[in-house]
Amino acid sequence: ELYARWIALGSLSTFFRSRVQTNMPPQEPWACGPQVEAISRKMIEERYRRLPYLYSLFDAAREHGDPPLRPLIYEHSGDATAATISDQFYFGPSVLAAPVVVQGQTLRRVYLPAGTYTDLDNDQAFVGPGTIDIAAPLEKFPRFARENAILPAWDVTQYVGQKVHETLYLDLYPVSGGAPGELTLYADDGATPAYQGGAYQRLTSRLETTTSATTLTLGKAQGSYSSSEKRLWLVFHGVRSQPTGATRDGQALTQLQKLEDLGTKDGWYYDAKDRIGHISVTFPRQGATLALTYDASQASSATVALKVDVTLPASTPAGDIYLATSKGDWTTTAVKLTRSGQQASATLTLQAGETLRFKVTRGSWATVEKTSGCAERDNREVLVKDEGGGKQSLAVSVDTWADACP
Repeated sequence: ELYARWIALGSLSTFFRSRVQTNMPPQEPWACGPQVEAISRKMIEERYRRLPYLYSLFDAAREHGDPPLRPLIYEHSGDATAATISDQFYFGPSVLAAPVVVQGQTLRRVYLPAGTYTDLDNDQAFVGPGTIDIAAPLEKFPRFARENAILPAWDVTQYVGQKVHETLYLDLYPVSGGAPGELTLYADDGATPAYQGGAYQRLTSRLETTTSATTLTLGKAQGSYSSSEKRLWLVFHGVRSQPTGATRDGQALTQLQKLEDLGTKDGWYYDAKDRIGHISVTFPRQGATLALTYDASQASSATVALKVDVTLPASTPAGDIYLATSKGDWTTTAVKLTRSGQQASATLTLQAGETLRFKVTRGSWATVEKTSGCAERDNREVLVKDEGGGKQSLAVSVDTWADACP
């Protein structure tokens, strides 16, 4: 468990390795079993995909002193809560990371400063400021793209120099009305000090989203170096409506019928199932303005009214019924239910994508619910989702109570 969590955290570190030496327990990923090996492979490959981003962050550190890894207060100087958070960090300006640092923890509480944040694993969006609870099994490393973030990537390779990269991908996370995202994309030969003489390539980029379009503006490349990429492929996450078109410098691009055609042709494509828009063009070293037109006013985040209906055993004495919840730090009287006979209910307001764990109590752990055999009941768990109209329903039954057990 420690190795898997450490590899995940290390995948965003500026310095990343798994150290092995003689006369010590093995430290290779495969030494920890198939599950940890698979997790390690996923995290390492993700790091290698994001090397263009990491390299750009190091250039920003050299030029301006901006650290690649940043405490939350660095990006949110006016947020008093952000100043108290010591177990989260920003990976550059665009990614908020919340590593799991507690043994056995599978539910991660994450503080989100003001803005919209998109889970990098499933494109679920959340709105801050505030806290959310995210399921974090061993294979999950909670990471969130900031609103209008720009995240460059390459195809997966097993080592630097394995292949010549001909496509630069930009993962974009548009949010209408959100603060524009900015990133200076940097490249050089990666092997010599020639960059000190001007042999580098810098491209400024800015992402803005209105209610009707998302626009990426790229400046003209600076420096005498030309990177190997021949194509620029934009990936627009969270596009919840069918786009009506795309343009490059005001000129319409062709809608393509197959995603794979974007590998060789200029044009755009919409994946309705995953709600992702794509634009691919020849690499714009002279600068370009690329826009995807669609109804961007549809919120990618959602507040859900979760109604929990509880059926009580017939022997339940009169009195109040409560939920002890993960959201309420397991206080036994965190949520008071409305009771009518052997039925009780409550409605909780949460964000779609959160995970809620809970148990039913009569006000204390001495009166918590038990299974029919008087065994400890596992925490109940529900993934919050909008079942229609911003609502979700959950019905549970209590078998018996702790004080009714011998």
